[in-house]
Amino acid sequence: MSAADAPDLGSAAPLVPPCPTGLFMFTDDCVLVGDVDEEVMELYMALPEESHGGLGYVDGTSSTLEIQFDLARPAAVADEYRPKGRGRRKAKHVEEQEEVCVSVSQDIGALKGRKGDTGSVLWRSTLHLARRLLSDARFGARGILDPAAAARAHVVELGAGIGVLPVLVHALFGGWTATDQPGNLGVIRRNVGGLGPAVRVDALDWLDVATRCRRTCTWRDVDLGFWPAQHDADANGDAGGGKGGLVIAVDCIYNEHLVGPFVDTLAALAGPGVVVWVVAELRSADVITHFLETWTAHPSGPWTLVRLGPRALGDWDGAPARWASWVGWRAA
Repeated sequence: MSAADAPDLGSAAPLVPPCPTGLFMFTDDCVLVGDVDEEVMELYMALPEESHGGLGYVDGTSSTLEIQFDLARPAAVADEYRPKGRGRRKAKHVEEQEEVCVSVSQDIGALKGRKGDTGSVLWRSTLHLARRLLSDARFGARGILDPAAAARAHVVELGAGIGVLPVLVHALFGGWTATDQPGNLGVIRRNVGGLGPAVRVDALDWLDVATRCRRTCTWRDVDLGFWPAQHDADANGDAGGGKGGLVIAVDCIYNEHLVGPFVDTLAALAGPGVVVWVVAELRSADVITHFLETWTAHPSGPWTLVRLGPRALGDWDGAPARWASWVGWRAA
């Protein structure tokens, strides 16, 4: 084949590698993140013009919040064939639904009285993500996560807020540790108190982690004590005793001054067998750019980042979503 006949691969999108722990099932609309400027431009050009309103929290006035939503998806009835080759009947679609109802506490006093407080109320990204994960699990759809891998994985959540995510989805995973600043732990413990030993609550200050990591110039041997493997390591040294680990952070990117410590904390937790999942509502393009530049260039790398496609994430109550989601892991 001559050079003229060779296919032009220069403009082809890079192939998305498989998730190293098998936890995420990447669809064909997922994107391997390369150039940060291109990534941000693509995200914000596709952003719907209409706003969902407000900063992003669900209710900033109620100390007790009643969460109620439906899990629903069109379920296709299996195709049937007419006898004697007379043609194929179209699949019928029926609507299945299941209602989810929970009551949780919020700390309205902290929201109004603590400067810069954002973790004392429920944010809508958490609610939409929980509904997506529960819908996939309830109806057996091919969704974001592999169910068997999720059931083995231990989750460490950063910026857990009031603890709604473990309240709703902890049963899909092998264990859950909800972390936040010490001042937020009381409301988290109130909300997860009845979930049993599978859900732990611990303090984690990103600034403390960043100071520790940068003092020692290492992010690979930091024992923060959150992985089961750090108490009972398996032969491979993988997080979760070889079961795989997931660091999840939902709507934690809002203050550019916390981006560095946040990424330092992701890196400190992302040892062998751990993947990171960051979900963020798209507000300031400058802050998202700073976050992605910091993550991709972090000295703990090299990192591989995959942005989940819109089919995986779904919409917001039938309207186009205003969020993005990245899955990342670093080279062994």
